[in-house]
Amino acid sequence: MVDDKLATAVGRVVIQAAWVDEALSDLAFEFQRGSGVDRSGVTGASGKQLVDQLRGAGAAAWADEYSALNAKRNSVVHGRWLEAIRPGHMLSVKTRRKTPGIEPPDATTWGPGELEGFHADLQDFYRRILKELFDKLGIPERFR
Repeated sequence: MVDDKLATAVGRVVIQAAWVDEALSDLAFEFQRGSGVDRSGVTGASGKQLVDQLRGAGAAAWADEYSALNAKRNSVVHGRWLEAIRPGHMLSVKTRRKTPGIEPPDATTWGPGELEGFHADLQDFYRRILKELFDKLGIPERFR
């Protein structure tokens, strides 16, 4: 059974991850400015599509960091939450989409405070995205 504390922690990750996706797709759009690339495909992108857009725009470092965070995000968002054997820990189990029934599911154990820590990592990444985006747009510090 999922308790309110877990539901709240998962909800915070989901909400912050959505903000990350949106801001990072805006940043990818700006990286592509003047490149001659059709930028319409990046607007609203997330996951592998956004990683590919970032790499194509020469922003591999952003793509790498996002890719690692997005893998954890997928565990949180798409996992079925179960109580783990260790007291106070929860298990997120996610079936592999491309090989269901062939390979075992992905399982991630989350200890006390780890979801909150992951949420903080997403918040930090989001703030750095906005800084880079505002810098690219020429928005002065005083207006941020």
